[in-house]
Amino acid sequence: MKSILFTLGVALLLFSCESQKEKLINKWKASEIDLAGNVLSGELINDVFIAFNKDGSYQSNILGEDESDAKGTWVLDGNIIVRKSASNKEWKLSIESLSSDMLVLTYEDHGMKRKLSFIISK
Repeated sequence: MKSILFTLGVALLLFSCESQKEKLINKWKASEIDLAGNVLSGELINDVFIAFNKDGSYQSNILGEDESDAKGTWVLDGNIIVRKSASNKEWKLSIESLSSDMLVLTYEDHGMKRKLSFIISK
């Protein structure tokens, strides 16, 4: 009986992670960026996006990001997106919330907490 419950629990966990991964695969356009309390929105962030592709690659345009960091690979590890650029720079982005049309990520960069809110790009 315990092994059946364990197997069921593992299956539910895998299904949950897969559903989360499937939701991520899309092009996300920034709707708001919070840089340690300084909130940016509208035209200031019009070109900011991140696209997670099914093949494990990504493209992005995030404020302050070098061009060499705009492409690379990503993996989902629980609630953390591990993003590795073509120049081998790595970021760990925490998923604060994820729905079918909204994504909120948080991470720290040079000691500054950043919160990125995205909507599906049309």
